[in-house]
Amino acid sequence: MFLSDLRKRTLANLPYTIIAAITSVLAIVTAIVYVIGYNDSKYMSWLAFALLLVGAVLFFAAYCFSVTQKYAPMILWGFCLVALFAFISDVYMYLTEVFYNGKLSAENFSNLSSVFVCCLILFLLCAILSNVCMWMCKEKANAKEEIADER
Repeated sequence: MFLSDLRKRTLANLPYTIIAAITSVLAIVTAIVYVIGYNDSKYMSWLAFALLLVGAVLFFAAYCFSVTQKYAPMILWGFCLVALFAFISDVYMYLTEVFYNGKLSAENFSNLSSVFVCCLILFLLCAILSNVCMWMCKEKANAKEEIADER
């Protein structure tokens, strides 16, 4: 019963489900890449690492139940956004070291660590895709309400 209901809800919201699943897996990948790249660094934010993992797990847990499924993308987005802020909070000093002269030049951008750029892109993708999932879920709910109102 539970699995058939979950399957039915998943197939009914297939585009949203695919993007949401990719985003939650991307959050886990981001956490792994971040911990591998910054494990022994002063720029490591264990809060950002934990928030990504907890957000992905809570998303999957909330998605499994019909009562909480509509809140799952909001949970993922909230955790990804706060993780992005925690990441920025811990790496902004790195950016001040790279751009210490105050000039935005190609030379300074070439001095950016590839690990930093990769982590920044992954954190931003998590935040953006989870926001897209949240709005896709909201639009689906609005469409259902409009259909119900027309009847």
